[in-house]
Amino acid sequence: MKINELLTENQSKYQEGISVIQMLEAIVKAKSAKEVRFAEGKSKVDLYTASAVMKVFDAVNEENKRKILNMIGTRDGFMKIAKFAFAKTGAKTEMGEMTSAGSIATSMGGGNGFANGGPGTMKRADSTRKKKKKSK
Repeated sequence: MKINELLTENQSKYQEGISVIQMLEAIVKAKSAKEVRFAEGKSKVDLYTASAVMKVFDAVNEENKRKILNMIGTRDGFMKIAKFAFAKTGAKTEMGEMTSAGSIATSMGGGNGFANGGPGTMKRADSTRKKKKKSK
């Protein structure tokens, strides 16, 4: 089912979800992170997350697309769907951990709005380092 068909079917019920999906499509097309408007505010979504959500959205049947559109209009719903998308697409990262851009952006709290330091910020992988022995 096309998004335009859902618009005519029940416009008010799915309007917020449809606008989020359209913004995610724009992110995937532009291959760049952008701000997405949710019911309670804006958040920046990276290409990796948008791509995973869109792969799942495109793969599910019409009934599940309606469920996704009903949920995705809020930040909490988007986070649940993104977590599900990561699990189903075989992604090795979880929401809130490192992504391809190096961060998951948020618009809550102080700072620069990025949970992990900002775009391009490298996060050191969890690794063990051998301590150097002091020579006497």
